[in-house]
Amino acid sequence: MVRRHEITYRTPAVYGDELELTTRAVSIKGARGFRDTTIIRVSDGAPIADVHTEWVWVHLPDGRPARPPEDLVRFFTPESEET
Repeated sequence: MVRRHEITYRTPAVYGDELELTTRAVSIKGARGFRDTTIIRVSDGAPIADVHTEWVWVHLPDGRPARPPEDLVRFFTPESEET
């Protein structure tokens, strides 16, 4: 579940603009994960917004924070951070 979004708006987009979103997992620490998203306008490459998101993995039966499954952590952990 998303805990927090931090959005930096750079350039307005208007109806009809084709936008490209790129999301990158930054890190997973305990039950928390962080990802960055960039949004650009396709026609001219103008940056529309940068988004930093913090999410928390929760155990559905009780809604409490929990560590995500290890295979998910491995999938989203950059090779440079693996030990």
